[in-house]
Amino acid sequence: MLKILLQVSISVPQTYESSKLNGTTDYIDTDTKDFIFSSIFNFINHYLWYIFWVIAFALLLYIWYLLVSAEWQEQFLKKANKTLIYWLVGLLIMIMSYSIVKLIANLW
Repeated sequence: MLKILLQVSISVPQTYESSKLNGTTDYIDTDTKDFIFSSIFNFINHYLWYIFWVIAFALLLYIWYLLVSAEWQEQFLKKANKTLIYWLVGLLIMIMSYSIVKLIANLW
């Protein structure tokens, strides 16, 4: 009778420290860890950017509603103007923070 033996070998990557203890050279190097971290970081950053733009657009619609419903009353126009200034400042902060994060991610 002929026996066929199948041997399945699965190699699981180890960290550098555990591979030194085992005497093997099969480990995840720091470049791979950095790549995984930067991939996750870029994924989260990408979707947060879109969420920020949706929020900015929703606030712009709210400012438009305030201006339309103000009917030239000074107190409502002041509120709409103040909200517009806050929106512009928030938009500038959002763009600057995204640029800084992208710069740091590319330098890393």
